[in-house]
Amino acid sequence: MIDKNSEIFLKLTQDYRIVSLFVFYYIPDHSNIIQEFFWQTDDKVPELYRIHKFLNHWHDNIEADIHEVKIACSVPLQETTFNHIKYDFPIFWSNNPIIF
Repeated sequence: MIDKNSEIFLKLTQDYRIVSLFVFYYIPDHSNIIQEFFWQTDDKVPELYRIHKFLNHWHDNIEADIHEVKIACSVPLQETTFNHIKYDFPIFWSNNPIIF
């Protein structure tokens, strides 16, 4: 159970999601080559404060010109439980099964 005062609980209740950012940019020394940068973070949707902060930092401090930005959001964060199961499966190597 999550403590109601924890940072995780606050994010669960304030519409935070895992956000993926794909930045396609021109390499400064080779203006005809496009490189891709990928970054994931948790951010509040739809404001995307961390994404905006990162892109502003890029604009102010990185010489590479951005060609395109793609943003993808996950489903809302939620508490999840996992059930551990034990499953043995054979892997055959030289006709001798190995059990994990």
